[in-house]
Amino acid sequence: MNKARVIAFYLPQFHPIPENDRWWMKGFTEWTNVGKARPLFPGHYQPKVPADLGYYDLRVPETRKAQADMAKEYGIEGFCYWHYWFGNGKRLLERPFNEVLSSDEPDFPFCLAWANESWRGFYHGIKSKDTLINQLYPGEQDYIAHFHEVLPAFKDHRYITVDEKPLFMVYHPLDHPEMKEFIELWRTLAVQNGLKGGFIFIGQTYHLKEEKERLMKMGFDAINVVRLFDFEKKAALTYKYAKWKHKIFRIPKVVEYKKASSFFVGDEEYEENIIPTIIPNWDHSPRSRGKSLVLNHAEPSYFARHMKEAIKRIENKPLDHRLAFVKSWNEWAEGNYLEPDLHYGKRYLEVMKKECCRGMISMEEKIAIVIPAYKCRFLRQTLDSIVVQTCRSFTVYIGDDASPQNLKEIVSDYADKMNIVYRRFDTNLGGVDLPGHWDRCIALAKEPVIWFFSDDDLMPQDGVERIIKALDAMVRGMGCSVFPLL
Repeated sequence: MNKARVIAFYLPQFHPIPENDRWWMKGFTEWTNVGKARPLFPGHYQPKVPADLGYYDLRVPETRKAQADMAKEYGIEGFCYWHYWFGNGKRLLERPFNEVLSSDEPDFPFCLAWANESWRGFYHGIKSKDTLINQLYPGEQDYIAHFHEVLPAFKDHRYITVDEKPLFMVYHPLDHPEMKEFIELWRTLAVQNGLKGGFIFIGQTYHLKEEKERLMKMGFDAINVVRLFDFEKKAALTYKYAKWKHKIFRIPKVVEYKKASSFFVGDEEYEENIIPTIIPNWDHSPRSRGKSLVLNHAEPSYFARHMKEAIKRIENKPLDHRLAFVKSWNEWAEGNYLEPDLHYGKRYLEVMKKECCRGMISMEEKIAIVIPAYKCRFLRQTLDSIVVQTCRSFTVYIGDDASPQNLKEIVSDYADKMNIVYRRFDTNLGGVDLPGHWDRCIALAKEPVIWFFSDDDLMPQDGVERIIKALDAMVRGMGCSVFPLL
């Protein structure tokens, strides 16, 4: 497990839809704005050209798999797909995610963020400020229909959970006139439809100080704070100068990324229910031209400094709660992406991987729980104590020492509940060479950390979590305490 559970926002705009054809031009996607972008001042890095993945079309499954494979390789836990539900059953840009869901590919974790806002032309590359489509909140029946529309996603084995509850984010929580009622209704519907834990509701905000109390009273479990514009107040002179140049020279408001990024995280993110946002870059000019904000010289080295500060805020939280969101995986028209481009290649991704895994044991499954088994008397109780672990970063290996009892039948009951590997050996070694039997059981494991267990031992519910915390502390040079597991 990484030091952080990094989830990247994912924009599904990169495929044609009838509405885009009508509002902009035939065949419009975000690539249209990206491709026609030009430098607006000396040293302005534009246009930004995608490298490894090219100008892709998200209707192509090979593209979606390549994105997932790349994200996984560089430490991203999953994608948070922007989800557009405008009320009365109206959706947009749903095809890529629906195909991910129906095809079961790519096998990569995901969650949903409801982008509940009206679309206005100016923010999407049209000079007009006219509203293109309104976000509506028609009432309870619409909220129920919305829930059932996305219920298959919540039940998918890939859906990202916290404390075994599916994570669902709301982009503009305070815009919803019945947000508290919406949350309560969805929690009820979740229980009625087999989502035993309900939800982890996350509200996003750009104004934590002003909105924190209101959001928590609405029923949100956590808040994702985006500090993209915090520098406007905290580095006021810098911003005033940028606005002056913008007015005089008719160029975008230009602020150095190095300066702005020093305000991207705050002390509030040390709190367990406040989730930081990691921002690699920002340049809105492909959409809004000279009226935009450009964070200039967004070098990967400055991004690394920002990442360190973000990870520091969450590394000591409970494992399941070490959440951070990346803004974004592929917002190319906002100059806000991790995907490789021709200038920086994979350098942002390399920073991501390095900082997420710094000081950690690098493996997909950190712990191997190895059980040399012969007796079935207490085996079921042993497995019952393992299956309820608060941390799931383990695989159970059971070595059957040619037992005359049917251990396989017991083990098979747990095959769909946790990662478990069963191996029956043809000869009994335990009676004549017990260490030899232990050695062949250990040889089954691929993980470098092994917890040797017995077929009649019991594990406390947070046993794996406590072991991993101790390992993390040891690796970071903080020592490793001896503690009882019961």
